[in-house]
Amino acid sequence: MEQVELRYLPEFLTRQRWFAGKSEPITQILLVDHVPVGSHGDLIGVIEVQYGMAQPERYLLPVRQTELGLVDALEDPELTQALLALIEGGQELATASGKIRGERIGDPARWPALPASPNVRALGVEQSNTSVVIEERLILKVIRKLALGESLELEMGRFLSKTRFANTPALLGAATLEGSAAATIAILHELLPGAVDGWRHALDSLSAGKGEVSPALLGEVGELGKMLGELHTALASDPEDPAFSPEPLTQADLQRWSSSIIGELGVTLAMAEPRFPELERARDPVFEKARTLARVPATGMKIRQHGDLHLGQVLKTAKGWFVIDFEGEPTRSVASRREKHSPLRDVAGMLRSFHYAVATAGLEGKPRRSALKRLRKAFVDGYCAVPEIKALLPESDETFDAVLGALELEKVLYEVRYELQLRPDWARIPVEALLPEEGT
Repeated sequence: MEQVELRYLPEFLTRQRWFAGKSEPITQILLVDHVPVGSHGDLIGVIEVQYGMAQPERYLLPVRQTELGLVDALEDPELTQALLALIEGGQELATASGKIRGERIGDPARWPALPASPNVRALGVEQSNTSVVIEERLILKVIRKLALGESLELEMGRFLSKTRFANTPALLGAATLEGSAAATIAILHELLPGAVDGWRHALDSLSAGKGEVSPALLGEVGELGKMLGELHTALASDPEDPAFSPEPLTQADLQRWSSSIIGELGVTLAMAEPRFPELERARDPVFEKARTLARVPATGMKIRQHGDLHLGQVLKTAKGWFVIDFEGEPTRSVASRREKHSPLRDVAGMLRSFHYAVATAGLEGKPRRSALKRLRKAFVDGYCAVPEIKALLPESDETFDAVLGALELEKVLYEVRYELQLRPDWARIPVEALLPEEGT
């Protein structure tokens, strides 16, 4: 990375949306690997950012040194075209201490015919990664914060490509860095034409209905639940693959999850009560909900799952719902994101997203509660209607409700902490979910 001076990197990093270490003082930046690409002075570098207290983090850094300072080299079509050619041809590119290996994956017939110098444009909507659209046919996700080994999204994509599940964009290829900084650096998918972000679709539908939940939206939400049920049955479909084979849920699992939620409750309420003193009256009900999880019968299975499911992770298309972004919650460790868990954890994530949608749409009081109740029922009914899903879920309705309620609580606690730290004006939404309803 001779053309880029490391002393300029701290200031450059703090201006990037994908850089997660903004709250920590940087003590040192080490260059782990690099390679020049193309004729415009672009470099693909891997750096290790070290902090005073927090664990070091590694980032992929496609950059170029200009007279005005460092710029993101993904703004240069030549770099994207070079990565695409590497993947399409299954080629290798030597780096200072290893190599980048391109790989084509899946059905070759899904790969579209492209011109020699395809048109590219930045998607411009992501924060933790950077996606580039190629000829309006493909989408290349460049991973910014690197984890050792194959990424979760690539692992999940490979597995799903071997199942009958068709409601995720086709995985077409990947670029992997090998050597001392081994990691997945880019993943190539088919672009879904006319796809609409699920969050935007839900808000537009609620706005068009002037706060009322239309029969059309309820039908779509039911289909979304069905899609999730089919995803979970696909993820549980191979008993021979140890990374994906379903496992019986045990009493020890329930007790461990309950203890974890109780611990999160203490931390979260301590953070939130100074601003929301009304949470004092929520303490007994929410602690009891967490404790109940340890007492219900251990029935159902643990499976791999999406791990960060919400309306922003699904796309509405003319062919139905599609699910994307299988990386899991970015604040959790890779090991915890790979752990098998109750499939109801994904269900809880989507139900929480409905709460955010009706709140953002401006519904208040009884209309909000009515809309949320109808959306929740449509989604859960659609999910449970998938024939094979029953074998993965708690046997009784009472246990189903207790497990789902506790996992929703876990998600709410995460939301409260996130909002208080990053979007304080939004904290009222998850706090509302902790408060007992009037009259209870």
